[in-house]
Amino acid sequence: MCTSGKTEKKVRRPFHETIVDQIREETTFSDDLAWLGRLIMATKIPKNHDAIIVAWQTRCLELVDEEIDFFFINVLNDLREQKKEAEAEAKVREESLREWSNAT
Repeated sequence: MCTSGKTEKKVRRPFHETIVDQIREETTFSDDLAWLGRLIMATKIPKNHDAIIVAWQTRCLELVDEEIDFFFINVLNDLREQKKEAEAEAKVREESLREWSNAT
């Protein structure tokens, strides 16, 4: 119960930052990890791919006792593909800005 009469404003962070914490800290079963994997594959992730990949690989090895399921590998491959796409988009934006800058 809040007694001060004030409400605290919650600081929200981008998905590509919070997902790393969720993978590392909030997953205690492989089912939790699979749920996050489906969310990752359904979401366009603009940056922080390397940290997400490391967290994903580490947690998979910790939680998945048996041979790694193809699903977990597919999530990893999806993250790598998203990283390539984001890098290509950034390069296009950079080139466009350079062209615009040269034209002015």
